[in-house]
Amino acid sequence: MIENSIIKLFLKSNFNDTFFLKKKYLVTTDTISQGTHFKLNWSSPVDIATKLVEVNISDIASSGGSKKGYALLNLGLNKETISKIWINEFSKTLLKLLKKYNHEIIGGDTYFSKKINLNLTLISENNFSIGRKDSKVGDYIYLTGCLGYSILGYKILSKKINLANKKNSTRAIKKHLTPKSRFFEIKKILKKNKIHSMMDISDGLIQDSKKMATESKNDFYININLLPELKFLNKYLSIDDILTSGEELELLCTSSENIPDLIKIGEVKKGTGKVSFFLEGKIYIPKNIGFIHF
Repeated sequence: MIENSIIKLFLKSNFNDTFFLKKKYLVTTDTISQGTHFKLNWSSPVDIATKLVEVNISDIASSGGSKKGYALLNLGLNKETISKIWINEFSKTLLKLLKKYNHEIIGGDTYFSKKINLNLTLISENNFSIGRKDSKVGDYIYLTGCLGYSILGYKILSKKINLANKKNSTRAIKKHLTPKSRFFEIKKILKKNKIHSMMDISDGLIQDSKKMATESKNDFYININLLPELKFLNKYLSIDDILTSGEELELLCTSSENIPDLIKIGEVKKGTGKVSFFLEGKIYIPKNIGFIHF
């Protein structure tokens, strides 16, 4: 079938999240859809607009982009979202965030869809040209922040977990509904430090670290015990939950430098593109790899 052929093409090609256009621009596109990336009974128009912008900006951040850019917006709306109130709240938030990241809408399309489909394409001025494939043997593996709060928020919203601590519960729900990119944080780091390879955590640490290792043809050794807030999160989540939590938008990167503003979780060694996880000094083999789109 044609659909299966397209899926195989995408999986085989292992496309980067951004395309370097003549080394001057970064081009990225991301879609969020009702039921897969958000639910209307959980997410407000503000939440949905925030997620749409942040997941796209996160890809720009992961490639070292930090200058101005342009946006194309495609809106597939349904009967639940065509009210003036919904559209005004969504539009106000979207425009505010694009302005924050110095991106201007230059076009797009609208159409009717039974389920909401929202697509944003960004064309941004390039700055540092960082991809996934250039990790070096001897590099440290870094994270910009904590992994696990997104799936924890999902479980709280799904009534599968109840956190007594309201502050932690609110943090987890926000992380799931409105994850924030590390655009400004990584911009500061890149002015002082050399990062060889980078991508954002959108499909979980297991899948995304494997993509980077495979493309660089180096082995990644990751110490689970070095993940931030592991002890707290492991009270409510399994280790596999933490390793597969998606849409975190934290950045996974490698560098030969000691970078105190990042969290060191492992190292790159000579190999063939394998990822090995260690817990309490022993090899840890995950039982699942996380959400698979197809």
